[in-house]
Amino acid sequence: MRRCLLAFLAAAALVMGPVRLRAQAAGSPAERQVHAAVDSFTHALARGDSAAALRWLHPALVVYESGYVDDLAHYRREHLPADIAYLHDVRVRTTTSTVTVSGAMALYTAQTESSGTHDGKAVHGHGTETIVLLRTPAGWRIRHIHWSSRR
Repeated sequence: MRRCLLAFLAAAALVMGPVRLRAQAAGSPAERQVHAAVDSFTHALARGDSAAALRWLHPALVVYESGYVDDLAHYRREHLPADIAYLHDVRVRTTTSTVTVSGAMALYTAQTESSGTHDGKAVHGHGTETIVLLRTPAGWRIRHIHWSSRR
């Protein structure tokens, strides 16, 4: 459970549209597309739309969190429902984010602050997130996520 909570602090960093603070208006078209892909994934989580969230994930997804390595099947089965539940309860503010695009690969990084109550426990923490995306025929897809958080 602690592992999932830590992951959700970081995942939440990208969600909560009105709560997010980010300077993404500038940048190349590819950088804006990457931001849009990450935003679409996290907004789908915040809405509880697991099917939409999964569409943004590459079939070879690898998730690093709390010292574990998970694939898409594990994320779908174990983390996705918990991410959705967590983001229902906790507000997340992205304090900084950057995108770097190099050919068909992009790197998104963010720092966040989270607050709220989840499972009857107060939550206040800071997180970091690294997302690697690949440009596919269907558009940018999330290939790797690394979430880290501290309280």
